[in-house]
Amino acid sequence: MKHLVIRWNPAIQEWFCIECGQTSDHISEEDARVELDQHDCQVPSQGTSTPPGTKTGGIQHGAAALGAKLSRDKRLRPLRATVQYMKRTVRVLRGRDIWQQVQIESERMRLGNEPSWCVCPSNLSHSSVVYSFGIGEDISFDLELIRRFGVQVHAFDPTPRSIQWLRGQALPELFTVHDFGVADYDGTCRFFPPANPSYVSHSVIKRETPGPVLDAPVHRLSTIMKMLGHSAIHVLKMDIEGAEYAVLEDLLSSEIRFDQLLVEFHHRWVSVGIEKTQKAIGDLNRVGYWIFDVSPSGREYSFKGTAT
Repeated sequence: MKHLVIRWNPAIQEWFCIECGQTSDHISEEDARVELDQHDCQVPSQGTSTPPGTKTGGIQHGAAALGAKLSRDKRLRPLRATVQYMKRTVRVLRGRDIWQQVQIESERMRLGNEPSWCVCPSNLSHSSVVYSFGIGEDISFDLELIRRFGVQVHAFDPTPRSIQWLRGQALPELFTVHDFGVADYDGTCRFFPPANPSYVSHSVIKRETPGPVLDAPVHRLSTIMKMLGHSAIHVLKMDIEGAEYAVLEDLLSSEIRFDQLLVEFHHRWVSVGIEKTQKAIGDLNRVGYWIFDVSPSGREYSFKGTAT
């Protein structure tokens, strides 16, 4: 069944089907329809389940389940994006956020659960190497990259809860887990737990929280690349709870090159502030990396090298 009615959402710069919620980030309606019509317009069933004893089929079954979940999420993305833009506007007016615009045009693709990450798919292939720092309990983005492009993903997270969660997942061979983090030095780092015990993400930024602190191993990005035998990184994703500023400064001083950088900035935190994000963006611009996407929330930024 074709997508009969599609609408443009200026908030996230995407076309979406009003029936099933599938989206396309093509600019023209004609191109968007061509992409959308590659898949049937079908609202996912909310009540289906796998019968007991059914074989999962490994990664294929996991990818199918992931696709169904993402389809349900996409139906709400236009509304979520509008709410996120409104919240971001309030933060900007209060001096707690920046209204950063996209700097270059690029092909874009959003992958993973909300908040989704945006990549440029044009040069991704089975030979691409992805470093994903900060796993938590969500690898939907990483699995989508593997499913679509056959990339090799190296995922890093030193927190015991994340590692334990990963051990219970059916991971594909192209997904490799490392139980250490990234920093601007080699050694041991002290991580502070989240204020809400139901959250998994720890931070290097000191904060008053009820849980115990965690001392875990970390390495510089240059050290990690030597350990794994990599001379280049095609996609570098960092969701590292405030540590991104020191890491970015270190990798830029080390002249490490990467095709794309996907990073969540934490300037919304009072202890961080917008100046650190503004400086990081300026530093990246000076060495040839430009923003091709900013999420509706203003947290996730996607950079691309001018030579890629």
